[in-house]
Amino acid sequence: MARNEQVFRDLFPHIDAAVPFPDAIFSPQETCSRCVEGLLHLCRQASAPGVSELFVHLAHDDAEMRAVTELPGWDAAWRQRDLDVIQPEFRQASSITT
Repeated sequence: MARNEQVFRDLFPHIDAAVPFPDAIFSPQETCSRCVEGLLHLCRQASAPGVSELFVHLAHDDAEMRAVTELPGWDAAWRQRDLDVIQPEFRQASSITT
C-alpha cells in the first residue's frame, strides 16, 4: 500500500494511523524496465520528500521461474529484464545507497 496509489486511498480511514505506509510507490513498466535510464527516471520521481519505495521483481529466467510465473507480462522473462537492469551500471548511476 502507498499513499500515491488511488486504489489504496479508500482503505486508509480503516487502518490505525500508527501503521506506517510509504508516501509513494513506483514500479517500472515493461517498457522502461529494459533500460537503466527508465529506472533512473523512477528514482528521480521518488526523490520527493517523504518515504518512497521503488520495487522490482528480480529473478532469473530459468525453468523453475517459468514454472511459477505463467501470467503474460509478469513472467520470468520480465523478471530477468529487471535483474539485468539492476547491475553495477544502475547502482553506480543512481548513487543510491541501501
